[in-house]
Amino acid sequence: MARRTHPATIAVVVAMAFAAVDSRPSAAVEARSAAAVRSAWQPSPTSLPIWSLERLRQPPATQPAAEAAVDGVQAIWIDALPFRGKPTKAFAYFGMPAQPAEVNEKFPGVVLVHGGGGTAFADWVKMWTARGYAAIAVDLEGQIPTRDTTGKAWIRTDTLGHPWGGGPARHGNAFGDCFDRPFQEQWPYHAVADTMLAFSFLAARPEVDPARRSPRRSGSTPRCRSPT
Repeated sequence: MARRTHPATIAVVVAMAFAAVDSRPSAAVEARSAAAVRSAWQPSPTSLPIWSLERLRQPPATQPAAEAAVDGVQAIWIDALPFRGKPTKAFAYFGMPAQPAEVNEKFPGVVLVHGGGGTAFADWVKMWTARGYAAIAVDLEGQIPTRDTTGKAWIRTDTLGHPWGGGPARHGNAFGDCFDRPFQEQWPYHAVADTMLAFSFLAARPEVDPARRSPRRSGSTPRCRSPT
């Protein structure tokens, strides 16, 4: 079967469900004084710490993740940034197309990023590998894609008994930690870092061509440019 020509080799697909989410600030937020917003955890943007892009562009170390193994994909732990002085790993599913690449051709790749309340989903990886992509779906909230005993929440990495933990989860109105935690302890800081590490892992695979990168759209979801 002839493989489809892919215009972009490495793309980041953001699969986020923003249904019924209003991005405008609430009246309560608007009513906060400037002093309340500019808390000790929210210095001027020019003084905020930034990600070490040199670190995030390096392919991370990985190891098998038996806790949520699924047939047809690889379950892995990705070495991530420390959180509150403790090492962390991000859970991910990774897969390659079943059909070998043609001679002198490498696979395109896609990083699958979940939305609020989601996690890494093996079915996403299988869908994209069936289309001829190398694919990785990474969890961004310090958890694994297995429900806890309540059946309502994902199991937290911190509860698995490993010497490492997971990154932070969202709290408050998704970005509540922006008001009460240092920047490097906030969920967006770690979510962005984990996405970039997943990208670096995929781009370093010998079967994947990292030379061409572009935004890609998934349905009506917003676009996200791949890290460069």
